[in-house]
Amino acid sequence: MKILTRKRIITLLIVLGIVIAWQTYLLPTLKVATGYAAKYACSHQFLSNISKANVDASLDFFPTNLATRKIDEANKKVEVSFFGFLAKQTANFYRNGDSCGCVLGDYKGDKLDKRTSFQKVPAPNTTQIWPEGDVLRDSIPEYINAIAIDEVLKSTLEANKGAYAILVAYKNWLVAEEYQEGVQQDSRILGWSMTKSVGNAFFGIMEKDQKVNIKDVTRFSTWANDDRKTITVSDLLRMNSGLKWSENYGSLSDVTRMLYLEKDFPAFAKQSPLAEAPGTKWLYSSGTSNLLSKVMRNSVTGFENYNAFPKQRLFDPIGMKSAVIETDNVSNYVLSSYCWATARDWTRFGLLYLYKGNWFGKQIFTEEWVDYSTTPVADSDGLYGAQIWLNATQKRIPSAPKDAFFENGFGGQRILIIPSKDLVITVMSGKADDFDFDELYTQIFKHIKQ
Repeated sequence: MKILTRKRIITLLIVLGIVIAWQTYLLPTLKVATGYAAKYACSHQFLSNISKANVDASLDFFPTNLATRKIDEANKKVEVSFFGFLAKQTANFYRNGDSCGCVLGDYKGDKLDKRTSFQKVPAPNTTQIWPEGDVLRDSIPEYINAIAIDEVLKSTLEANKGAYAILVAYKNWLVAEEYQEGVQQDSRILGWSMTKSVGNAFFGIMEKDQKVNIKDVTRFSTWANDDRKTITVSDLLRMNSGLKWSENYGSLSDVTRMLYLEKDFPAFAKQSPLAEAPGTKWLYSSGTSNLLSKVMRNSVTGFENYNAFPKQRLFDPIGMKSAVIETDNVSNYVLSSYCWATARDWTRFGLLYLYKGNWFGKQIFTEEWVDYSTTPVADSDGLYGAQIWLNATQKRIPSAPKDAFFENGFGGQRILIIPSKDLVITVMSGKADDFDFDELYTQIFKHIKQ
């Protein structure tokens, strides 16, 4: 009788363990996979004209390649599940003034208008010269072999089908641009973590406007009674807040939970406990970038102003007419991950930093802001500034000078800015994880003899 009882207890414990593992890890992990696929497919369906073949290729990895996707064009949603029911996630299109995109589940923002799905990219500006407009100059400096560079771009895209576009800009010249089959000049492309650098620009503008002082603490009420109350805005920008965070896209981690299981991204990130003294330890964190989104929302008076800020204060002034940043379910801009723009507009964004914040006579943010943003954070080994990656030690990019810095994104996105060469090189991708950036730069540099 005792043996039977022990067996039953052991069986019950095993069953309980399986149930707990299923609920706490296995099911959430599967929902991250379906959430990723649903969100990615929905945003491409309603924001971009990139071909279905390219989108499918970007989702062709385990376990998302085992999931089924259903696109409902009429109701503007995409449903993804395993076997038609397991770990089902639905992404829905929303439009709220200047903001539009897709969220997992229901959108709880201030306004919702689903009548217009694809927000078309404005027609090229044929009245102004690049980069203010889209008219290219007839000639390029003789020390630049544009034909050879163009061949480098073509061969690189041919060898890297997951890469979508490559552009090379020198000062005010667009030297070369090439696109993957299924991607057009007017295709919006997701920048993933390059969005963090867009957030840097927002804070540069707010600092210039005296809407925020980056030396101030965040003033989050939930941190008022513990040591997190000493975290400054600059600590968040430089990712040395001391907050605990796991940035692992290949597992159930803080970042995957936030993006694919949560509705209010800053609220989730606020729960992070303090692991180190603020200002002492660098740690890359998408949660930190979304905390900055909340700081931004608290600093810009009124939701309408917050909602319109990206377009009115950054995108329109520098001609990034295609740019869109998606929000979470409660209208917080996802400054960690979800900015979309054409490759030309992403290149304009890089040029803004090459020009030290001055866009043809208009100072968008100060030169001092660029200096601050590109100053290495202690404990980052010279790799990071303020939401911007650095090449100070040349460990990341041996072929590029030490003054180079870059916006970087998941899956093969990068805008490289090289002040000493007056160059901006933009690479946009769907899923090109093994893209050899250093080899590309080496080949391009061979054909610039200034």
